[in-house]
Amino acid sequence: PAADPADGRRDVRLDGHSDYGMVLESFWERWGPQIKTKTSVIILGDGRSNYHASRSEVLRSIRQRARHLYWLNPEPASNWDTGDSIISEYGRYCDEVVECRNLRQLKEFVESLD
Repeated sequence: PAADPADGRRDVRLDGHSDYGMVLESFWERWGPQIKTKTSVIILGDGRSNYHASRSEVLRSIRQRARHLYWLNPEPASNWDTGDSIISEYGRYCDEVVECRNLRQLKEFVESLD
């Protein structure tokens, strides 16, 4: 069955900030057993922790099972690892972290998968 978009609301804290650590754990609990050696996982997000726990070890678990793990980041690369951005911590477990701010960059990423 298709996931209900309303389910994502539990992954945003009452302060209105996303919590990637909580989302990663939730994803792993729900979908982890279904990740196989032919699975490619693509994450779209800025990689900003909002000063919550990163729980990046979940990405390590995902990467150990998946064929590929990609992170598409909508922020300019010049902003990565500034302030509360911990994209390099997450990126350790990814095959690639790609700036993806527009359709041209998305197209380039998709075409690179061929």
